[in-house]
Amino acid sequence: GCVPLETAIVIVFPKSAQPLLPELPESAGGNFKTKVLKPMAQVTQQDVLEALPSPAFQGGLRSLERLARQARDVMLAQVTQLMDGRKQDQKWLASYLQQSLQDFMDRDCEVPPYGEDYAEAVVSSNVDNGGDDKSTTALETNDDKGNSKDTITIIGFGSLLSETSSRLTFPTLQNFRLARVPGYRRVFGHPASIFFQRGIANQETLEMSSLSVEYVSPDFAGFVGAVFEVPNDNLIVDNDDDDDDDGDNNSK
Repeated sequence: GCVPLETAIVIVFPKSAQPLLPELPESAGGNFKTKVLKPMAQVTQQDVLEALPSPAFQGGLRSLERLARQARDVMLAQVTQLMDGRKQDQKWLASYLQQSLQDFMDRDCEVPPYGEDYAEAVVSSNVDNGGDDKSTTALETNDDKGNSKDTITIIGFGSLLSETSSRLTFPTLQNFRLARVPGYRRVFGHPASIFFQRGIANQETLEMSSLSVEYVSPDFAGFVGAVFEVPNDNLIVDNDDDDDDDGDNNSK
């Protein structure tokens, strides 16, 4: 949660032709500001030193590496707290954050709208493409890469978001990753027959809706799904290799 009170530290430097501290531009006649996320009564000398950058301030302990570890610890604490010990959910959230950080870097540190995903997020693909680091969206399938005869790309938007669950259905899946499906959204919009077969559906309360996706618009941000490849063991019929007598041989 948010810290209820923080202590601001302001160091005022007199005007000078040259910075009094070579690595601190503010020391040429400005104010250096930092803060400690504690009430003033609880702030210690160690807290102050940890808030001052090193080596600009003698004894200062703040460094890029220390800030990075602090950001990491805050992020991992949130992952652990939000997912309440559910490891698969923690892994999914960690993968999502990993992808978000990659998107942040790919966009030259552009921050997405608060509470929203990037409008046209890209994902780094680990598919072997001759050593090139390529970014793709979820809709760029193996057909685009020219190897659809060997593998087929699956996009998961429900239970397949869990790699463990995906491997129950596709034990030999490869390259599990997150991606964005632009223009579509997830909706609980139809009943699934298997819910009735397994006694999951409750007709009295109408609790029987199943998850699906529907098209919204080309400008819609879309949703984050899981993407992976599986061997194309007769999952797709190749029209070029095997034509029916009537010429109608559709891929399935």
